[in-house]
Amino acid sequence: MRWLKSTGHTVVISELVSFACETVDAIGWRAGHSTLIEVKVSRSDFRVNKKKLSVLTGTGVGRRRYFLCPSGLIKREELGGTDYGLLYTSDAKKITVEKEAQDRESHMYHEVLMLTSALRRKWQGGPYQQGRALMVNGTDEDEQQDAA
Repeated sequence: MRWLKSTGHTVVISELVSFACETVDAIGWRAGHSTLIEVKVSRSDFRVNKKKLSVLTGTGVGRRRYFLCPSGLIKREELGGTDYGLLYTSDAKKITVEKEAQDRESHMYHEVLMLTSALRRKWQGGPYQQGRALMVNGTDEDEQQDAA
């Protein structure tokens, strides 16, 4: 979430389960533009991603989509022909852009589902369960969230 905040995203949600077409590791918005982050920690995790319905049909959320992984786990060449970008993280928790994501059509209806689900949970005063963090206007709701 820190990387999304550092790139100007003022609303960021992580690990939210909703009626949207997919559950994302993190997604952020800035000026109506959405950026999705899929965290990958193993090669098998990366390979499974290719079988996701949202990937197969191109109906996922996120106008820009990135994989975030330890440096070198996924090679830039492995993303050839896709619109995914690639972010590397180091032991120092520094995130670097290895490959920029390309703009794509996003499933706006499902993005609205995510946003309304997160806001409803927040405003009803209940726990923001099944979603670890919601950040609005630069204020963390969960300081323990370090990823993405």
